[in-house]
Amino acid sequence: LNVVLIVLLIRIIQCTSLHPRLALLTGTVQKAMDDFWHSALLIIMIMSSFAGIGTWRFGTEKVQFSTWENTMQTQFFMMLGDFGGVEEWSEEPDLAAFVVLHVMIMFLLVLNFLLAIIVEAYMGVRQVNEDNEIEMEFFTDMTTMFTTNLLHARHRWPSTE
Repeated sequence: LNVVLIVLLIRIIQCTSLHPRLALLTGTVQKAMDDFWHSALLIIMIMSSFAGIGTWRFGTEKVQFSTWENTMQTQFFMMLGDFGGVEEWSEEPDLAAFVVLHVMIMFLLVLNFLLAIIVEAYMGVRQVNEDNEIEMEFFTDMTTMFTTNLLHARHRWPSTE
């Protein structure tokens, strides 16, 4: 059931690309995909480096840093603002430096870079929509299409001759 719901969600999002104004989501993602790919590589390299440092320095003292995988998971939660695994980080100078440096780089820089990529892609898609002279908003387009089809059926115009 969950797979079916996820597939339906993806199909609904794909269907929004049929109209230029509704295609803001899919157009933004499509336009930003190249930058997302490079940002993902950068994020993986930075998080892997932090995981290596955290495992090397704190792995013998804290369960959250005992393996590279645990450190990656702890860092991910820290990036989202959950410091549940390292509550005592302010009491130990080494851990405090690690946490502050991680938060500064991952949260303040990398997440803001991702936001900037999304905003830039959105502005590009929006500019294309603004420059499109024949496109109107969705309901006006639907009303015009319905009226044109109705008039075509009623008056048989425009003729095919």
